[in-house]
Amino acid sequence: MSKRLACLFVLCAIILFCGCERRPLVDYSNSVTLKVKVRTDNILNITPGTHYPGSENIPRPVIDTEIYQVNFYDINTGELAFYNYISQEEIADDGNKVIYGTIKVRPGVYDVLCYNFDLQSTLIKNMNSWGDITAYTSEISEYLYSRFQSRADNSDAIYYQPDHVLVARLDDLEIKEYVKEEVVELDANTVNDTYYVQVRLKNGKYASNATAVLSGLAVTNQLGPNICGTVPGATFFEMYKSVDTRLRSVNQNVLCGVFNTFGKIDEADSRMTITFNVVTTKGDIQEMVVDAEEMKKVFASEEAINNHWLLIDKEFEIVPPESEQGGFRPTVSDWEEDRGVIEF
Repeated sequence: MSKRLACLFVLCAIILFCGCERRPLVDYSNSVTLKVKVRTDNILNITPGTHYPGSENIPRPVIDTEIYQVNFYDINTGELAFYNYISQEEIADDGNKVIYGTIKVRPGVYDVLCYNFDLQSTLIKNMNSWGDITAYTSEISEYLYSRFQSRADNSDAIYYQPDHVLVARLDDLEIKEYVKEEVVELDANTVNDTYYVQVRLKNGKYASNATAVLSGLAVTNQLGPNICGTVPGATFFEMYKSVDTRLRSVNQNVLCGVFNTFGKIDEADSRMTITFNVVTTKGDIQEMVVDAEEMKKVFASEEAINNHWLLIDKEFEIVPPESEQGGFRPTVSDWEEDRGVIEF
């Protein structure tokens, strides 16, 4: 029995020794504290003071992120090494919000990519590759497509507008061995633009709700290198009734709205049209299309370049229904996917 017991002890020792040799040695004592400042003070039509005069009452995109996903990529292959999240909050001396947290990191050199994780309409794909990670949105519902039947010959698919994706990048972050903690401060800036669009309106009292579609826009962004997609698409957004007191005309009523985009594709100028769509109080659909030639002039205007204001000098006249009696506001379940409530 004693010999068998001795042999058993020797066998166990060999197994344990071999197991220790095969186990990777990882030092989890290394860590990096990331402080990501949320920079929203330089976004046109979001920051107070950059709104078009008289349009302060229409809803605007709100940026209030509470969590960031932090991706660490191998600098040689561009492949994702690991990722984590940060969600603690503080206010910087300049008044900007800071999201921070401490992450355990293996020693090495990484390219770091941080982006706000609490997105609503924007999706992220190809996360495992620094060069391919892409932000995008899904196509609108079939019901909304049916509202824009006049665009049947337009090849651009229609997508929901994106949220603002706030991205911070850091190349070649070196995590050294035996260094317990490093503190890194980054600024997160949006990869999106926000535009204000306006068209004059006649007989607006007959409108139940209104939307618009602008084609020829980028519908994706590669977050690593910050490159807009080159395949154009159309962006869907809500429109609202307002009054523009700066119009030198008897009728100062307008349809206006604010929308986000990943960017304008200059090569797609020939297809950049905007379609305004109104459901009347009777329930029928009326549209007005502004062609690419006119939209090219609008985007080249001083207001568009300096302030991202797309002021269309045309009038959308709603044809009054035969009777104002029995009007209704259609209720369709698909509308629940759309953000915002149109108030007329």
